Amino acid sequence: MLSNGKYFTVTNIAGGGACILICQLIYTHIYVQKKIQTKIREFSHYRGAFTVLSKHRKAMDFLGLPLTVGEVDLVDRKRNYIDGRMSQLRIPICGERDGGIMVVRAERDEDGEDFETAQIELELDEAGHNIVIYDNGRWSGSLVLLDNSTDICSILPSNQFCCHFKS
Repeated sequence: MLSNGKYFTVTNIAGGGACILICQLIYTHIYVQKKIQTKIREFSHYRGAFTVLSKHRKAMDFLGLPLTVGEVDLVDRKRNYIDGRMSQLRIPICGERDGGIMVVRAERDEDGEDFETAQIELELDEAGHNIVIYDNGRWSGSLVLLDNSTDICSILPSNQFCCHFKS
């Protein structure tokens, strides 16, 4: 039987070990999330979408500069996915005037190595418009139209991801 002092020490050690384990799990989760976000940002269709966006005058007029880019929601695997043949990424983006979601749809090219951007659509919050800023006519996936209540910018406070700066 353990005396009161020894029992207290064993409890402290076990509790401290549990806290260290929980902190390590949280750190690992955050680390993995950041690594996945970095990997997504390296895809050619992700980078190419911002090149197309920067050259699209109407979209840039709606958004305004400077642009802030959020992270792809990794939990929403129905609307954010990358599989063997197709990819769809919903990227939160906001500018000085408006914000919203840039939907980048892509398909693998013929050799199956890299994704080729098929369609880029900008879903604006304040303006209430959806602007297709690029379409090569080859997107074979299904298009899901959503109401504003399920849009991430309608759910989150305005200072997260879709930061609307009003003067």
